[in-house]
Amino acid sequence: MPDLLAKLAEHGVRRPDQVALVDPSGVETTWAELDRLVQGLAGGLVDRGCRPGQGVLVGVFEGASAVLGYLAAQAAGLVPVVVGPGAGPHVPAIVDGLDVVEAVVGPELADAARRTSVRVLTPEDLLALDAAPVIRVDPRPDRQMGAVQFSTGSTGVPKGVVRTVAGEHADAVGRVLSMGLRAGDAWLSLAATNSNIAIGALRCVLLLGGTLALTGRTDPASLVDASRGGVQVLALQPHDWRAALAEGAVGTLVDRGLRVAVMTGGHGDPDTLRGLETALAGRGDVLNIYGLTEVGNVAVASATTRHGAGPCHVGVPQPLLDVRVEGGVRGEVLVRGAAVAERYLVPEGESLRSVSTLRDGWLPTGDLGAFDGRGGLDLLGRLRDVVRVAGRELVPRELELAVTAATGLPEAVVLPGADDATVRLVLPVPALDPATLSRVRSALPAVPARWEVVACPDLPRNYGGKTDRTRLAEAAGADSAVLDLRAPAGSPSPMKQEEEQP
Repeated sequence: MPDLLAKLAEHGVRRPDQVALVDPSGVETTWAELDRLVQGLAGGLVDRGCRPGQGVLVGVFEGASAVLGYLAAQAAGLVPVVVGPGAGPHVPAIVDGLDVVEAVVGPELADAARRTSVRVLTPEDLLALDAAPVIRVDPRPDRQMGAVQFSTGSTGVPKGVVRTVAGEHADAVGRVLSMGLRAGDAWLSLAATNSNIAIGALRCVLLLGGTLALTGRTDPASLVDASRGGVQVLALQPHDWRAALAEGAVGTLVDRGLRVAVMTGGHGDPDTLRGLETALAGRGDVLNIYGLTEVGNVAVASATTRHGAGPCHVGVPQPLLDVRVEGGVRGEVLVRGAAVAERYLVPEGESLRSVSTLRDGWLPTGDLGAFDGRGGLDLLGRLRDVVRVAGRELVPRELELAVTAATGLPEAVVLPGADDATVRLVLPVPALDPATLSRVRSALPAVPARWEVVACPDLPRNYGGKTDRTRLAEAAGADSAVLDLRAPAGSPSPMKQEEEQP
């Protein structure tokens, strides 16, 4: 299995003058320059006494230092350990549990790192290592640990996904095949807040020899500024795409070469997808990606697969994965394949606990799904988000889509209520008006429960840009109303109805 790191040296020879990396300030680095820089940084790490197999904590959320630290660690035979800003309290366990000897961190994690035995490098310190002699390490074995990527989900506890060298390569190949990418594509990717986003793009750029342009922000003006050198691939969360459409930035991006507009974060809202399809008509494709850090892309929906599909459609599983639904009709989505990470590292007290990601050879995603009979996958949300009320089970995603279709709002969030007879519906509006409440009433199923409708103008987001359902459940709404919807006792829930279909 080829090693993605080896591609860096190949591109340095084959396309030495092509721009490989553009940092958020606009500084360009060619493939030849990037190869020499990374090998020099790797030599600096070796000069400082780092030994193969040890870890380098990478926690920089601005500029290109996260990408450079990631590549330099691998080039020195070390393991990059990528963490987000929410990892601060868990840094001691991560450092000790993985034998981390260096930390390339920004101010968000500097204090936490300095309270450990790790040697702290600022981004400026990292670049100063380039004075060391260039080194070349032997190709890494396929099963060797290639990286550990910690992401902080809704639980607030970072979960480290252990990637092998072979798994990193399979991840890149799967993304390329499922997204229709081409050699030389220029990616525009977020560098701040969540380095895992940039690293997913980096793997594809290493595989195909394109360009990775980094941006610290995803507001429309920043996207326009960062794409001046051209862009073919851009992945954003739905709310970022909505803003880019509203302010006319998508038209500028298309004029600059945008060919693959990717909406990440599970299921994208239909109105925004249609707006992007109109903007790219005849010039590119709009993809909705359902993916996981543990796997990469699981399923990809294009304009073609969305045609005639249901509102929960997230695409066709990518060709290098096996995907099935536990229980046959509707149940947990399970995945297996070469790109699937086989274990987690979870902070537990002052140490790390290794946990297998697999169950009988399959990765349980924690997502509720169903196949649509045409080969497409419908994603119905997280299993843990299913709301149990009055002895029924309600699937939030189905209800949320019904509400957004009825109200024209871009988003709605269904949460458990204060008791087992109440369901909470949060809408991104400053206040509730009779017309909105009437539309909401028409969209909701009749179940023996009270619906508490809450206005919350600014939905909280997690580090990955998704709506933070945990924080939202704790947030106080600016305005609220109660809709009392009653159904005859014994009426089946939407979830049960689906399960009982032949």
